[in-house]
Amino acid sequence: FKPYAGVSTAVLIFTKTGAGGTDWVWFYDMTADGLSLDDKRQPVQENDIPDLLQRWHSRVAPDVAVKDASFKGLPLLDENEELLRAVFLDMFGNPVTNPKGWEFRQLEELLAEPLQNGAYFHKDYYVDDHTGIEMVHMSDAFYGTVQRGNLKRVNATLAEIEKYKLNSNDVIVTRRSLNYEGSAKPCLVSGDEPLIFESSLIRVRANQEVLDHIFFFSYMSLPEARKAFVFPNVTKSTISGINQAGLYRIPIFLPPLSLQRN
Repeated sequence: FKPYAGVSTAVLIFTKTGAGGTDWVWFYDMTADGLSLDDKRQPVQENDIPDLLQRWHSRVAPDVAVKDASFKGLPLLDENEELLRAVFLDMFGNPVTNPKGWEFRQLEELLAEPLQNGAYFHKDYYVDDHTGIEMVHMSDAFYGTVQRGNLKRVNATLAEIEKYKLNSNDVIVTRRSLNYEGSAKPCLVSGDEPLIFESSLIRVRANQEVLDHIFFFSYMSLPEARKAFVFPNVTKSTISGINQAGLYRIPIFLPPLSLQRN
């Protein structure tokens, strides 16, 4: 048959290397590449390549701690972070040079509530079924958005849930990291089911009338802002970290709220 005939035949070969594994394989059934499937190869409307690339860049990888058949997704964000940086700089300018002259205010002035450290629960409070409440841990918060559905669960009282609950407008920030660059990483919250967070994280609840939470997340993710404004408030030691006092001091520049929300 012709080289480009749409014949549903494929052979997928894996090479055994002694490292890694094939428990998780990313597969895309691509049926069109924007050109006709004949010798002429003329441009056609059907084209899977843009969708393929988008799905590849936003693919998820399994957590190494996955057990049984459960899946816990960890987004691979390198490409998305670079896109976020480019869009942010184009819209608002570099916060270090501040070419558009936005006002700077410390984070402490921009909050709806004081910062809140997370909860500590002894291992006896963790449960394997759905009787408990999902809880975000440090390892869940390094990938931009908390991936719901397979988080560890704990038995918490109503008072504890009220104190440590997370809302969709909250941003959680990692308190410590084994490497300097991993300190004070922001993470967004998703899902409607009740959710709390553990003691290695700090909850930031912005005043949405002056600081949009997604803008704040983007700002805290920006390499330029992290180097100039975040890292000076991070302690350097065997385990680097940031505390509430350091987080309160971080200067945030403030474009108009309507522009932040764009």
